[in-house]
Amino acid sequence: MKIKMQTQGYEILEAKTVLLLDEGADFTLEFIEGVIHFKVALFFENDESGKTLIFPLIQENTLKLRCTNFSDLGSGTTVPIEIATIKGKKLYIHFWSYLEGQISGKKRVRKIEYTLLKGGI
Repeated sequence: MKIKMQTQGYEILEAKTVLLLDEGADFTLEFIEGVIHFKVALFFENDESGKTLIFPLIQENTLKLRCTNFSDLGSGTTVPIEIATIKGKKLYIHFWSYLEGQISGKKRVRKIEYTLLKGGI
């Protein structure tokens, strides 16, 4: 049985939760569709500004999203970010990130929940 998911005119292609190896680990999605091949990479860092920002940078076939000062309790997108157009349809990513593991002296891991969407109104 095939199940289709939608929200407000967008088709939900995938929705997953991923646990990274530690709080500073990066996360990369690789897309291959015929001759189309590109990546979306999320990088997490903190700086002295304290402002929560997502800074996009395109390098070769990779969209790098530098996520700065994401809250331990959760930060992410409030609207989907357009990442590509494939066969005339726009592709978006929507994500939220948390840090897990509050035990003193233990390594913390980053949890990312993401949704890939296609289309839109």
